[in-house]
Amino acid sequence: MGLSLRPESAYQEKTRLFRFFSWLADTNPEVTRIEHIQRFHIEAFKEYIRWAPLQHKSNGPGDVLRPSTRYNFLSALYYFFIRISEWQWPEAPRRVLVFPGDFPILDKPSPKFLDEIAAARFLETARNHPDLFTRLCGVTLLLTGMRQGEFLSLTADCMVQIGENYWLRVPLGKMHNDRYIPLHPEVKELLDDWIAQSPPKEPYDFLFTSHGYRLGRGKVALAVERIGRAAGIKEHIAPHRLRHTLATLAVNRGMPLESIAALLGHRSLSMTMVYARIGNRTVQQEYSQVSQHLGELSHSVVPDPGELKLVEGDQMKRLRQNHWRMLGNGYCTRPDGVPCEYETICESCPCFSTTVDFLPLLNKQKQDAENKGQTQRVDVFTRLVRSLAKSASESNSNPS
Repeated sequence: MGLSLRPESAYQEKTRLFRFFSWLADTNPEVTRIEHIQRFHIEAFKEYIRWAPLQHKSNGPGDVLRPSTRYNFLSALYYFFIRISEWQWPEAPRRVLVFPGDFPILDKPSPKFLDEIAAARFLETARNHPDLFTRLCGVTLLLTGMRQGEFLSLTADCMVQIGENYWLRVPLGKMHNDRYIPLHPEVKELLDDWIAQSPPKEPYDFLFTSHGYRLGRGKVALAVERIGRAAGIKEHIAPHRLRHTLATLAVNRGMPLESIAALLGHRSLSMTMVYARIGNRTVQQEYSQVSQHLGELSHSVVPDPGELKLVEGDQMKRLRQNHWRMLGNGYCTRPDGVPCEYETICESCPCFSTTVDFLPLLNKQKQDAENKGQTQRVDVFTRLVRSLAKSASESNSNPS
């Protein structure tokens, strides 16, 4: 596994597999070979990790493993059996022992971030901290949105001048790609101070070392926590939270999602869209307008229900039609993930939608069905044509 995975990932897989095999050795000592493992052993292990107490001293009584931790245990087993089958181990099981359905359903909480006031206090405290490394951690992580692993992997040649501006080359990280981001003048000044204090021997040497070894993640976490306490922020601040904070502030300030994705090194916009759902000032402003409109309506005379007509706005129409797929004579409104049960008779499907623009084509299809004696298709197209004709007639009689 070390040939294809990063050392940290291979170590985590080994730790998770050790948890299973140590449990198996304690509870089923008769199992001495991999080929002896049966499905009921997997079921018993699932029950064990569901209720196994946490062993860390900071946990209280009754605390159990999180769904994500149980997911990782079962995922390690799932891929373990796949790998040894691919590698043609003689002991590989003859049938599947772990199924995707064994994995617990994971929650998808929104990322935690600092609000604008707390972020401003954090940045000001970081700027004034007497320790250079602590100051560098706080300012750089908040102003660049780098992951702490990327921060620790910065090399002596990470600052690149292109024209009159400086850029920061973020090294290969979680997404296995490097990127260039604009280098904030304040970050450049701090990096220059650090290089002057601890000059690396070679351009490709890591910036943050001690006695010839790279600094660990614990140093970064301790620096961020130290700044948070000095800033009077009571809640715990992890380094990754600063990344979420920058992304959320960027969304609220109207920065395009494509630019945020490039800044953070996201592979797809779906990763960046997470931040568009949280702390969005546009949502707050639009909600205020809607609530104000409802308040005005509540103080006005309520119209006759027969005269009240709700008109769909352009934004709502565009949102509703976002997943529609174009057909020859209309649209398929079936949402993604919903199976299609009318693969050959779209016009009979409840998800089929059409407009008056397709009326000539529908009339031709109706005529074709009549010529071929296809009574069922004739009924379908007759119903569609009559419905569109009625809608067009009502629209013309009520232009408002």
